[in-house]
Amino acid sequence: MTAPADKLTEEIAEQVDDRTGIHITSGPRKEVEDAPADIWYFAFGSNLADSVLRGRRSYSPAETVGARLPGYRLAFTLQALPYREPAMASVERIPTESPPVSNGAAHAADAAGARRRGPAGAEPWSQGPEKGGAEDRQEVHGALYRLTQGQWDYICETEGAAGSKQSDYEILEVEAEAYDGRRIEARTLTTSERALRFRNGRKLLPSKRYLTIIRTGAAERGLHAEYLAYLDSLQHYQARTLGQKVMGTLFLGILFSFFGLFAAVKLKRRIMGEVPGVSKKDAGPRLLPQLFHALAKASWALHDILEPVMGSGAC
Repeated sequence: MTAPADKLTEEIAEQVDDRTGIHITSGPRKEVEDAPADIWYFAFGSNLADSVLRGRRSYSPAETVGARLPGYRLAFTLQALPYREPAMASVERIPTESPPVSNGAAHAADAAGARRRGPAGAEPWSQGPEKGGAEDRQEVHGALYRLTQGQWDYICETEGAAGSKQSDYEILEVEAEAYDGRRIEARTLTTSERALRFRNGRKLLPSKRYLTIIRTGAAERGLHAEYLAYLDSLQHYQARTLGQKVMGTLFLGILFSFFGLFAAVKLKRRIMGEVPGVSKKDAGPRLLPQLFHALAKASWALHDILEPVMGSGAC
């Protein structure tokens, strides 16, 4: 693939990564002077990375500290688009029958065994609740960001109107353990019941691009070395057959067809002076998650028809 095509793939994949919003906004809304930064947000996915946090999303938290979330694990259970970006990250509770692993050390043997079992798709390696390997018990680590209300509202919008009835993310109130010893009440995101029903138990793997962003962000935030090793052990989706590569190109075209819609919403906001999350006439946070969900639903329906011939676009 040529360099321009690689760049186009990355740009369009970012639309999926950010669940319908990052490129249609112009940054978080302007704050009133001295707006209090009293909301803690636990980030575990692409929001760990500077390229996302201070790059594409253009905001700086008042305070940042590494943390872990006792009783929760990282899970790729949010279904996105087959063959290109099959899964997005979420957090979910660790089943009570699986004692949590806090530092990541105990995952190594199971990870090595998984690599010996062969590539994704041959005998799928669990990165969700289906199997009981040590990786399933690994508690999720991330970054706690202290934000203003406007910054938090912007996070919710760029995560596809998180917390709304139209969103595939629900907001969780949690207690995180910061690396400096504090226990902090925070908000984070988990896959919604609607999205879990849509997934219907399907095994999913994240793309290499998306997983690389998470790994890079975790290192930038100074997360524990054992957790970085855990992230390095995770598998990613890879198109191995000609059929999978052909379908990947097809779905790239489907994504590109929606790029104009994103651009149109952004242009409308600039012309009308609409502020994301504030202007009542701004329909973006309401309509875009619905449109993206419809796109994903149609894409996976097509995937299920063609999978026996073209190969899996999920794992």
